[in-house]
Amino acid sequence: MNKHTEPFTANNIAPAPNLFNAGDLVFVIGANIGAKAAEFVANGARVVCFEPQPDCVNQLRQRFAQNQNVVIEPVGLAAQSGTLELSICSAANTISTFSSEWKTGRFSDYQWDRRVLVPVTTLDAAIARHGIPAYVKVDVEGFELDVLRGLSSLVPLISFEFTTEFLDNNRDCARHLESLGFTNFNAKIGTLNNYISEQWLSADDLFKLLRKSTDPELWGDIYARSDIMTSKPAKSASSSTLNDLSRLNILRQGEPLRLHLGCGEQLFPGYVNIDYPAKEHNVMQVKADYEANITELDFPPESVDEIRLHHVFEHFNRVTALAMLIKWHQWLKVRGKLHIETPDLMGSAEILTSNLPWHIKMGTVRHLAGDQAASWAYHVDHWFPERYERTLRRLGFGEVTTNTSRWPHEPYLCNVHAIGIKTHHLSFDQLLTTADELLWESTVAPAEKPTHAVWTRQLREVLNSVHCGLTNIHKAQAASNPAPASKNPAPSTSPEKTQQSASTVMNSKILPLAEIHDFNQLARDRWVQRKAHSVRAASRVLDVGAGTCLYRPLFSHCEYKTHDFKKYDGAEKHGGTSNYGHIDFVSDILAIPAPDQSFDAILCTEVLEHVPEPIKVLKEISRLLRPGGRAFITAPLGSGLHQLPFHFYGGYTPEWYKRFCKEAGMEITEITPNGGFSKHLAQECARAASIYGQNPSLHGPEAAEVHTLLSESLPQMFFAFDDKCFDERFTVGYFVEAVKVETGI
Repeated sequence: MNKHTEPFTANNIAPAPNLFNAGDLVFVIGANIGAKAAEFVANGARVVCFEPQPDCVNQLRQRFAQNQNVVIEPVGLAAQSGTLELSICSAANTISTFSSEWKTGRFSDYQWDRRVLVPVTTLDAAIARHGIPAYVKVDVEGFELDVLRGLSSLVPLISFEFTTEFLDNNRDCARHLESLGFTNFNAKIGTLNNYISEQWLSADDLFKLLRKSTDPELWGDIYARSDIMTSKPAKSASSSTLNDLSRLNILRQGEPLRLHLGCGEQLFPGYVNIDYPAKEHNVMQVKADYEANITELDFPPESVDEIRLHHVFEHFNRVTALAMLIKWHQWLKVRGKLHIETPDLMGSAEILTSNLPWHIKMGTVRHLAGDQAASWAYHVDHWFPERYERTLRRLGFGEVTTNTSRWPHEPYLCNVHAIGIKTHHLSFDQLLTTADELLWESTVAPAEKPTHAVWTRQLREVLNSVHCGLTNIHKAQAASNPAPASKNPAPSTSPEKTQQSASTVMNSKILPLAEIHDFNQLARDRWVQRKAHSVRAASRVLDVGAGTCLYRPLFSHCEYKTHDFKKYDGAEKHGGTSNYGHIDFVSDILAIPAPDQSFDAILCTEVLEHVPEPIKVLKEISRLLRPGGRAFITAPLGSGLHQLPFHFYGGYTPEWYKRFCKEAGMEITEITPNGGFSKHLAQECARAASIYGQNPSLHGPEAAEVHTLLSESLPQMFFAFDDKCFDERFTVGYFVEAVKVETGI
């Protein structure tokens, strides 16, 4: 610092800020070779690095190859998705830029000697894929405003670089953030860690302060803060569990930490035997090593060697069970063991459908339902080998074995043991996404979307609460939920009244219009993101008909290969570009030049409608998949003409997938509609608004009101209807997962 920066060296400079908490999600936009990302990870953050420079991406991948808390997206960010030309300065890659104006500033003596086309996405799309970050750092050499224009909602904290020669442009950045609802601003100068003001300021006051400096090379970062909070697991009040075990001499330093949860009267040597206090038991005489509600325990990540439970897990409802599996995955070390024993539903069903005596069947009923002698002694969910195998594998237990047993004497009670080895670490977001999908498997029809929404909300409440509880949260919450709102009045023909009705119908925060207008793409992106999270690291993945390679960043943990025929030269590709991404296999889709059974997963999104023989495409996908490999497929049920002359079909129904996937040697495991009739109608209202706006001859004295009705009021209203009155018959399309059967084709 020098005399020019005197306004910022007074004694009232604020202390160094805490930008995030351990476990928070952080975006680093313009990550370069990862210096800041490494600093953030060292402080406990989960980091997504956005970097478009190919050489820097390679260095990032090498640097964070073994770090599960870093995701690398080889893309730039901009106001819109697509492709942009990046100017690279080989002498100083930290000043590579998308901005031509930036080159006229303080680095004008440098040469930007390389130009490459790179994919770009938006902050909105990044948030849709990864969740709301606690902090976003934007370091993009003069391209800040374009990056920020790709954001349409609040995040807790965001920063962008400023320089004195472009301070007016930086003020425009702050204005955009103000338009989103950011009201608190501060700044740091150069590499100093302190804010320049003890109090958060308005944008006007901050820039008045910055303009007081006479330093011709002033630079730093401007911070904008909002009051929203990110959703993450709360720290348990009992986080001192490990300290308690050491203090009580139950666990000695250097010993493996093996937990026997819900031990009852059976104490295992070499384990920490934990159960409710003795007063909570009406029958058993429990003398545990450590008394606690096992759902309130908390251990540091990757600190536990083994967890076992015998006839405890069935006391958890489906939501709490998944919440506990998420927690246990986080506690366990890689190669740690989870051992669960419960009644076996399948074996019990055999007893109940047999000709055995009545008292034996009632013994099985008692076994399935619990003794019910205490408030916690009810069995509320049921498990069997296949359910354990599917659930545990999806949650990071790559090695799962199950075995069943039956008492050799009456009443021949049936049990199942499941042992899972944690083979790899999954992030909290990955675990949560997978749990949401597993909860969907407990629904019986698409009309149960509202029920699924309740379960996913409850899951987050359980994970955010100190007390998960053994009570049935479904009953507890149902009792506390208010009665449903009365029916809305009949819609009026007045645009103003219709807009009011839309807000009334939703009875909740209105989604951003961009979320409604583009729900088809955004929902598909999120589905692919969830699937990508469920694919194991280092898996071989093929994106068939990849086009712009939109989903490459989601599979950065895999060996991601792409295919396309590269014959469509129009600008209707994703992002409005006519350019393809990097394509590994350029070929006809029915003759992809790759060996049989060479991929673990294949992605095929919005491609089947563009090929003359889609049934044969399914067979080609099956050929390329290894046995047990997964295919992720989407296609429209109906759509407007697009990408002509390569648009051949529509109408891909569930029955089409069931029949022709089976013929191709694949078994359907998921068919999920992408919204119902009302969301489809919301999308078409927005399309009608676009057509109306492009045809002034249709406009009358109420043109503005009609446009607002079509573009805002009706889409908001219909979008909200979808969850309240779901009608699958007119969905825009389906998300499908199919697994190649072991016998192949």
